Amino acid sequence: NEILAGGDFNARLMKTIREQKGYTYGIYGGMERLRAGGNYVVEFSTDGDKAADAILETLHIINESLNEGVTQEELELVRLGNKNGFANIFSSNASIHRVIGALFVADYPKDHLNHTLNRLDNATINSVNTALNSRIKPDEFIIITVGKTKPNLGK
Repeated sequence: NEILAGGDFNARLMKTIREQKGYTYGIYGGMERLRAGGNYVVEFSTDGDKAADAILETLHIINESLNEGVTQEELELVRLGNKNGFANIFSSNASIHRVIGALFVADYPKDHLNHTLNRLDNATINSVNTALNSRIKPDEFIIITVGKTKPNLGK
């Protein structure tokens, strides 16, 4: 997901929706760590007159990413960033609490953090693309907008 919508400037959605199209200041996506299915979320703010185009372009990028997959270069960039930033999840009591709480809610095993670096090392293009396609189902998305006008997504 970091390659697709992780929120940093290397993520596909950030590059296109913010940098190239100028629809938003930031766009973020990820798995909400809940036990229920259907927990993938993408969120951003934009002007009402740009909302339909921004939503449709976001859906296009997500579908394209699922169909074409991520690249080795993208995987290596995320792998390196996650490995180098791993210690940051222990940087404060608040971040420790947030991580432990998320692991508990999602019912991860107690030793999940012990194996994080190994999982990063063992991730392959195939495993990443399989995971994305098994968890992100754009045709099942529920699109929620807030504003004075409802965007026309009929295009």
